[in-house]
Amino acid sequence: MSFCVKDELTIDEYSNVTKFLDSLNFHCIEQHPVWNTKIEKYQRSFFFSTDEKGHINCFGNIILSKGPFKTASINFGPAFADYAVLTQAIKFLHDYFSTQKFTFFSIQLGVYINNQTELLEYNINNDYKVKYFFTHANSWTSICIDLKKPENDILKSFSKGHKSSIKSAYSKNNLRVSIENNTEHLQSFINLYIKMETARKLTFEKKEITHLFKSINDFMYENNKGFIEYIFEGNTLVGGLIILYQGNSARFYKGAGDPERRDIPVLHYGLFEAMKICKENGCTSLDLWGYNHFADKSDQLFYINRFKKGFGGDFTFFPKRMNFILKPTSFLAYKSLKYCKNQLKVILRKSA
Repeated sequence: MSFCVKDELTIDEYSNVTKFLDSLNFHCIEQHPVWNTKIEKYQRSFFFSTDEKGHINCFGNIILSKGPFKTASINFGPAFADYAVLTQAIKFLHDYFSTQKFTFFSIQLGVYINNQTELLEYNINNDYKVKYFFTHANSWTSICIDLKKPENDILKSFSKGHKSSIKSAYSKNNLRVSIENNTEHLQSFINLYIKMETARKLTFEKKEITHLFKSINDFMYENNKGFIEYIFEGNTLVGGLIILYQGNSARFYKGAGDPERRDIPVLHYGLFEAMKICKENGCTSLDLWGYNHFADKSDQLFYINRFKKGFGGDFTFFPKRMNFILKPTSFLAYKSLKYCKNQLKVILRKSA
């Protein structure tokens, strides 16, 4: 077994990594080698391991800090096929960042909790001191729809309110969906998303949203990793969804409905249509991606939770984020600086 951390991939390494990812039944899209630079715009490096024959058997996108303290993290990864390899990879990464004098390293595994993840955590905790934080950001939960069921059974699992909305969408509204790589419709979708965020009184940057949507669109169609579903009422765009492919699973990434058209169940209709499309394309599940158990009725996330849970499905839990404090004294200074920066952001938002 050979392990490697490097800043850039060669053409052959990139090709081998993407072939490896395509061979997996499931991996989180954050592990695609272009994700951190083209989508999230992170400073990054790559990790991969190879077997005795030189075949890649584990790969991870590493996010590096830009500040005065050296920190590293992996979000929903690494991608892997064998838990024994993954365990060795985590141990290698811990030791690597320790020797490189990093202050902090964290890793959020990109796999649902099961007996093997429990054993993995036991083995890691047996060798290293792992810090866990019981917060939403460190305890990722989602809702997954089983697309192996017949279409009628999927619909029957929806809440009473969602079933009523779906019935209304098909019987009372002139709605249709279109799956296409269309720059004009993409810009209309971006404008609609910004309109929705403005109506919700959320803080955002128009340039960042525009970059994200255009980058995602290019990424999906260049790599065959999903689709954008445009939702029309007649010839007017009233909503849209971004669906990404993660192995045999699909994932709901972003969605928007026209806030002035709350009289029609745009996203109810759009997600049900997306389930049909994903099912036809061979996906075995649709992950609605994100359910915040810490949200209460004063939080908008509470109502997003309720919307997602209305589609039935099962809760899926990811292992808690593993945090490794490599330099305790520096870590305290790092946490203090991070807290001050967050407080400054809050003050600037309130004064804006």
